[in-house]
Amino acid sequence: ASLPPRPARAAAFLVETASRTGRLVAAWQAFGFVHGVLNTDNLAVSGDTIDYGPFGFMDVYDPDYVPNNSDAAGRYSYRQQPVVCEWNVRRLAHSLGPLLEGGQPAAEAAAVKAFWAEYKADYRRRFRDKLGLLVADEGAADDRLLSWLLDVMQISGADYTNVFRCLSRIEWEASEAACYRPPQAFDAVLEYCLAQCASCEAMLKRAKPLFHPKALARLVEMEHAQPEKLAKFGLDASVVQREVTRAARRDQLSAVTPRDKRLSDADAWRSWLHAYRLRLFRERCAVLGVGGDAPPAEIDPARGAALQAAAVRRKGAMNGANPRFILRQHIAARVIERAEGNEWTELARVQRLLRRPFSEQGHTMNELYAALPPDWSHSLVFT
Repeated sequence: ASLPPRPARAAAFLVETASRTGRLVAAWQAFGFVHGVLNTDNLAVSGDTIDYGPFGFMDVYDPDYVPNNSDAAGRYSYRQQPVVCEWNVRRLAHSLGPLLEGGQPAAEAAAVKAFWAEYKADYRRRFRDKLGLLVADEGAADDRLLSWLLDVMQISGADYTNVFRCLSRIEWEASEAACYRPPQAFDAVLEYCLAQCASCEAMLKRAKPLFHPKALARLVEMEHAQPEKLAKFGLDASVVQREVTRAARRDQLSAVTPRDKRLSDADAWRSWLHAYRLRLFRERCAVLGVGGDAPPAEIDPARGAALQAAAVRRKGAMNGANPRFILRQHIAARVIERAEGNEWTELARVQRLLRRPFSEQGHTMNELYAALPPDWSHSLVFT
């Protein structure tokens, strides 16, 4: 059989590369991985992560997280990764122009459409696994539940990896009433989430502005009067607005006491956990095939077994989507420091650990490699 015409083959190659790139960046977002330098030559047509440079995994959830200290504008931040990858797909389409023989606009549009379709589908699938929503799909309501969780994480300064991992500890409740935990009741998951929240001091360090207040004021004036001049400094309006928001957040944090933050964090997490438990209750109902409360006496043995099996599948899926261990910046720094002294034991230990990032590996390993980062590492970046 003869091959399709060259333009058709080039267009198919472009769409396939775009699709793989969409799935790749969805995985990055799910694991809190930030590549750091997403130039076009740092993406592979195979859809694999390459060119490991100043990358990093988020500790505290921060959409503006950048592990590269040469990227002050945040071009390659966590939130920008999908947008930058789309731009790279467009650059690939441009470079394939001669092979597309006049069909570049249509091929580029098809590739961008494929990129976002794959990204959104895989992103949603991965985060549903992270939340353990495997049976019923409540559409936009589930998307809002995830957005709410990320907002609470950001406001409270919660550890992205540890909080997602701990959600598998929550069991399905047998009634809507049992999903509620009054403020005076002990809630182990709530206490754990609160323990994963950064202190006021740590959050102030993370909110450190990139620009002096006077410089920021001048940039704001420039944004309003002559926005085109921002490009001369490698900036744009989004960067200025981000820094204005950061400055306001820092002013707000500076007026908050540790006690006030603890109470505010507790209220935020308690509200979200209640909504999440209610959502898991509806997941339980979907497994049982009922629309409301089903007292234990009404569950026949067959449905009881199905419920137990579904609960096991849920926990397995969540722990398979939420790593116990990631290569945190302070761990990488420790490995580098010891290797520079010709001591390789730590490197070998971390390599063994990260071969099984989703597995529990004992209390000692948790304390050493899954605990919150030390204070000195809050501003740690690599070049």
